[in-house]
Amino acid sequence: MLTTTPKKILGFILLLSISASGVANTVPSNSTAPSTLSNPQSKAIEFARQAGAIAGIAQACGQNLGDFSARVNEALNKLSSDPSDQAAASLVYQRISQEAQMAERKNQTIPCMKVLQDFRNLPIMQSDYKTKVIDQLNPTNP
Repeated sequence: MLTTTPKKILGFILLLSISASGVANTVPSNSTAPSTLSNPQSKAIEFARQAGAIAGIAQACGQNLGDFSARVNEALNKLSSDPSDQAAASLVYQRISQEAQMAERKNQTIPCMKVLQDFRNLPIMQSDYKTKVIDQLNPTNP
């Protein structure tokens, strides 16, 4: 999934800074999400996919996702082109998070110590995340 990500989305992956191979191997590529939720034009949905994969893996290792999920929702609100795009992105985040959590618990492809360390170091988890992450996001142009 990550290797076919459009070029304009690569900045999100860098902002989230998690091992692409770990996420790609953990999240099932054949999602059962409705096709309307996988609109490749939506920056919010692509961000939701990436954040959901990270959230699921971290949660499988026991990480509390309260702050992370709230910050992801801030990002989704900024990236969404309209309320339906935001709702779809939120559903994608939840779905991918659940799938990644189940896959990671089953396969443990990434050592939890590494996952938790990387999670704590994510730019979106730093105290200056509003200026370093949220303010850097550009909303979708309808």
